Amino acid sequence: MRTDLLNGVALAGCLGLACLSAVWVTERPAPPAPEPDPHSAGSTDPSAPLTDARGNVVAPAPYQRIVSLNPVADFLLEALVEPDRLVGVSTWSVEQHPDGWRFGASVPVDGAGQIEAVLALKPDLVVASPFIDPARMQRLTETGVPVFDPGDLRGVETTLRDIATLSRLVGEPARGARLAARLQSEVDGLDARVADRPWPDGIYMSVYGDAFFGGTAETAYADLLRMAGVRDLAAAQGLTGWPQLTAEQVLALDPPLVVTQGGMGAVLCGHPVVGQVAACRPGGRVIELEGQYHSDPGLGLLHAARDLQAKVHPP
Repeated sequence: MRTDLLNGVALAGCLGLACLSAVWVTERPAPPAPEPDPHSAGSTDPSAPLTDARGNVVAPAPYQRIVSLNPVADFLLEALVEPDRLVGVSTWSVEQHPDGWRFGASVPVDGAGQIEAVLALKPDLVVASPFIDPARMQRLTETGVPVFDPGDLRGVETTLRDIATLSRLVGEPARGARLAARLQSEVDGLDARVADRPWPDGIYMSVYGDAFFGGTAETAYADLLRMAGVRDLAAAQGLTGWPQLTAEQVLALDPPLVVTQGGMGAVLCGHPVVGQVAACRPGGRVIELEGQYHSDPGLGLLHAARDLQAKVHPP
């Protein structure tokens, strides 16, 4: 899943197909091994400067006027700093995320174009998105305000990485350690609840007009399916990222389970070709995820995984 394009094609909803005669498996992929923090600059000193995804070097400090233009970082920062320190957050988080109410008096800003609105908040730190173009990034950095881009987020591993990075950046490493421990505990709990259950094959997919987009290995949707106890059939077939699929490719996958966004099930099963897949036939399953939690590759992913797990593996 991507950060600022959460409402874009890839993140706004990739789909997972639920097949007819559910194919049950006993083997399941292990969670990916964590990678070193790419922002740490090789130092364990909490005061050492941090290098962001664009090569900008920013010194950690107890910043008091933080503006976040990154929807995933919005919620991480909300958990890491006092409310009055987070003076601005992305418009998407306030207006579209189910937990937008958490931001209280934080001003919603559109990082794609409202640079003047960002500067009007007089920030002492701006947390950027990977999707802000270089010209706007340069405009921000030329003002002398520290700008930090955490980089692309793709699920649990990168969320844990960015909790550690952002908590160091804003001078709250202890809060970061507690948040990371809580997140890891919830992930372990979800994994444990389905460890001894048979997993159905399935895929995550969305539809936009006549275009079908998957969400599989190397994205947060891989974590979503794993924590829900679904074997990712697309990954098993060697697909990665957010592949655009033809109707014929979807039919060839013919998974026993489809996971998709709210309202997309009828569209998928009404398609003259995709509607023939096992998930759309008697005995198959198409599970629709409501809300925008599944489009959040950070903390919101846990909410989506709990919802999906309860539907795939009811108590």
